[in-house]
Amino acid sequence: MPAASTPTLRRRPSEVVAVIGAGASGTLVAAHLLRASQRGWRVILVDRESHARGAAYSTRDPRHRLNVAAGRMSAFDDDPDDFVRWCRARGRATGEHDYEPRQIYGDYLRGLLERFASPGELELVRNRVVSVTRGGERQPLTVAFRDGRSLRADAAVVAIGNDRGHRPDGDRYLTQRRGGVPGCDDPRHLTPRSAAVCSER
Repeated sequence: MPAASTPTLRRRPSEVVAVIGAGASGTLVAAHLLRASQRGWRVILVDRESHARGAAYSTRDPRHRLNVAAGRMSAFDDDPDDFVRWCRARGRATGEHDYEPRQIYGDYLRGLLERFASPGELELVRNRVVSVTRGGERQPLTVAFRDGRSLRADAAVVAIGNDRGHRPDGDRYLTQRRGGVPGCDDPRHLTPRSAAVCSER
């Protein structure tokens, strides 16, 4: 199956999507948005720690293996061989039934951002979000950080993992959805000034 082609951007100002949480779920949402960026998204990926790996794939111990075979770990439903092909392109003899080290999958996730982000489409922010609010109908969201800074966004995806104790405020605007991104919201269904909650798995 051929690799995904580089999308063509519309010539109009980008709508800003803040993805809060840059583990596997948040990174996959960002990658899908960037891959489908003919819609004109500009993605701001926020995490208080490192981007792309999260707790599940930050290990550097090669004995820590995926619990799902490589042939089922592609980031894209329409390109199920993507992860296996990515591994082989880097000199690994990966088969679809092999269980690769978790650190390799973390490298794959990080590579998704580099593969699909054109200049100006992706910003990585290292900070801690304390609230997501909206001033009124048809108003942008305000994402506030612990250090007092904030940013405006047309849509927000909250992908903060299993630690429920640190979910940002603003639950009125955070609705649970289910879609095509593994364990997360389907970004094709995002609309401006909306928000969604994603759970890391």
